Amino acid sequence: MKHVKYFDDFLKEKVNLNQSRLDTLDQKVEAVTNLLKSKLAGYRKYSPQGSYAHKTIIKPVAENDEFDADILIFIKDEDFKPDEFQEDYVRKVYDVFKDNGNYKDIVHLSTRCVTIDYAGDFHLDVVPCVEYQGKFYVCNRVEKKYEQTDGDGYRRWFAEKNRITGNNLLRKVTRLLKFLRDHKSNYSIKSILLTTLLGNHVYISDEDSSAFSDLPQALKTLSNRINDFLKNNPQMPIIENPVLPGENFNRNWDETKYKNFREKFNLYNTKIDKAFEEKDHNESVKLWREVFGDDFGKLQKKPSSGAAAGGLTPIYPTKPYASHETPILPTIEYTPAEMEKIRCRFPGLYYDKGAVRGEISFSARYELSGRKKKKKWIITNCSSGKNCIQDVYEIKILLNGQPKVFEVGGRIKKLAEKLGRPIVDLHLFPEDESCCLGIFLINERETLSNFVINKVYPYFVWQAYFEKFGKTPPCGEYSHGEQGKREFLKHVSDIGRNDPCPCGSGLKFKICCHSKTKGKKKLRGNSQF
Repeated sequence: MKHVKYFDDFLKEKVNLNQSRLDTLDQKVEAVTNLLKSKLAGYRKYSPQGSYAHKTIIKPVAENDEFDADILIFIKDEDFKPDEFQEDYVRKVYDVFKDNGNYKDIVHLSTRCVTIDYAGDFHLDVVPCVEYQGKFYVCNRVEKKYEQTDGDGYRRWFAEKNRITGNNLLRKVTRLLKFLRDHKSNYSIKSILLTTLLGNHVYISDEDSSAFSDLPQALKTLSNRINDFLKNNPQMPIIENPVLPGENFNRNWDETKYKNFREKFNLYNTKIDKAFEEKDHNESVKLWREVFGDDFGKLQKKPSSGAAAGGLTPIYPTKPYASHETPILPTIEYTPAEMEKIRCRFPGLYYDKGAVRGEISFSARYELSGRKKKKKWIITNCSSGKNCIQDVYEIKILLNGQPKVFEVGGRIKKLAEKLGRPIVDLHLFPEDESCCLGIFLINERETLSNFVINKVYPYFVWQAYFEKFGKTPPCGEYSHGEQGKREFLKHVSDIGRNDPCPCGSGLKFKICCHSKTKGKKKLRGNSQF
């Protein structure tokens, strides 16, 4: 299962650097650059680099660990010559900080940068950079040479790859895999190397593709692609800077580290695939936890096998209705309380941008219940068995007044194509491929939770049964067009006064819709979903 909502929550609560620390970073960078602007000869401007520029900084896994950020300081020097090491620009920047009381005790010299250590929070690498004839150079003070760089070009490259994936999915996947690296701590790969591997496996053809439909799908797509790349490279490949050919990012890697990374990545890629494909909610969460730890997602309390699906009240199966007509539906309002009721039963569903979205998962079967002469089909929970259906569908319910239900994954349409049947036969409206849930009496008290649990859920149990067993479920289905409406009226006429009302209100028929249907010989179009 995808667990889109769990991924969003996990990013916000466990992976993303909290806003207060980002604000502190911005404030410190402003103070540093203001000092350099006033004291450093030739100062032109600064530019965020690395994870700071790409917005892929993550929260340190250990409580007292620091994160790091990088900035380039652009310096103008008319006498600069890239082939002659005449000036130690790193030392010049270091001297500015060393002469300032606020920094003299927290500044350190490194090979290509000056590091300011804000103990217990983060450290900032300040990298001086000189422009010469349209190219940019950093100073390697240890080897006494200048090295070409293009940090801003790389930033633009990554931003374009992120744009292709949509919804900042490349950024989010990068954060997740950096978290995985730090959380497991059983392999090593520099962030620039990991970021480049990820960006290299985003293609122009991916724009608006299903490979990046949401975060877990994007994670699976990129994990699978990188794993295939690693499998095809048993020896360490050279990972070049995509905007500066000739510069490779392998300097902190060797064959031993690469082999270990390759093995571990294959291990976690396998776990990602298993978690993604698992149809049982709890088993899927447990598998995702093997990747990201025990803070991922929530386990669902399962009713015992044979209990009525959806709670104590029996769920009566609905009969899908094949129609070319556009239904007239009642207005159903969203409220947080209603969504909470839904998530108690289907935790893979969530509300976002005017719609209920996500995965509706179930382990259910059809079962006869009641007295001998009045036995009725109900949907019950199950854990195993010949007639047990364990499945998950990705759905979207638009709530712009009148609800419309869509099966996002396209399974129903593909099944119809495989069988050579029109989609209306599998209860999709031809006009927009929304789901034709059945025929129901209008319930003026309809709630969102009742709609999902008693109308949407039975529809997908029906679809899963039909796909698994290749036949109509025992509850049956209504015929096309007017014949189906007559069959529904016959069904209503057979309902006992003390039976549940077919409108789904939960009330007895005699005190709900019995008076509205008494003597009816025709069915209005607005009685169907």
